[in-house]
Amino acid sequence: MFGLEDIMLSLEAPMVYAYDFKGYYLDDQLQKLNISLSGSADFKPNPEAILEADPDLIIVQQYSTDEKGYAELSKIAPTIAFAPDDWKSSIVEIGKALGLEDKARAVIQAHEEKLKQAQDTIIQAVGSDKTVAFVRPSDKDLQVFFPSFNLVYTDFGLKPDSSIADLQKKSEDGWGINLSLEDLPLITADYVFAIYGGSIDTEDAHQEAVGTAKQIEKLQIWKSLPAVKKNQVFKVSSRHWMSSGPIAESMEADDVVNAVTGKF
Repeated sequence: MFGLEDIMLSLEAPMVYAYDFKGYYLDDQLQKLNISLSGSADFKPNPEAILEADPDLIIVQQYSTDEKGYAELSKIAPTIAFAPDDWKSSIVEIGKALGLEDKARAVIQAHEEKLKQAQDTIIQAVGSDKTVAFVRPSDKDLQVFFPSFNLVYTDFGLKPDSSIADLQKKSEDGWGINLSLEDLPLITADYVFAIYGGSIDTEDAHQEAVGTAKQIEKLQIWKSLPAVKKNQVFKVSSRHWMSSGPIAESMEADDVVNAVTGKF
């Protein structure tokens, strides 16, 4: 198992090896399983460690290995690769491969019910007309993410800030756009969810991103944002917000509910 631990944990499927690193959002759950764990900065499988774990089946993210790496893993045990982009499709296919299809569909149903409950709570708390933006500031620029990138825009009763649609028309990328920090005033959303760093950053890189965040928050142009003035900017962890799976999205739902209900 490599790179799809969120799905495997949700299925309660047996694992003998998994990816883990300090600060990983699944770290606590994986540590309790008494399985072989390893992590690398380049998010690549370790064939030697996997061989030692002696798996019956290897499941990897498509993006975590190339054709040569896939062939090497296939020599250890039958290997299947799934894209992490659409975890609902992947969990059903993985469930079929493991004889856990019913469990997979139950996970999806429970997840959809949680999102619906979260949406109802948010609309009851703030109404259905509040706008949101999902961004990642750095010391050089501002990444603004589009609705197709994250469910904060689509599943919680919040509307994308009008600037998001305007920016999307100017971009050929489906995920988002990079703006200069001088363009921060374009973001007029009622709520801003800001992440710093990446999902598999080392602890040093994560702390560096946190330091950058503190510097940006001192800028007058940042303080001028409507969401900042209303104390409605919420810093969220890239560890789960930039990951895919039922556990990650459940944590995101909790973050949004807690943010708009004042419990963040």
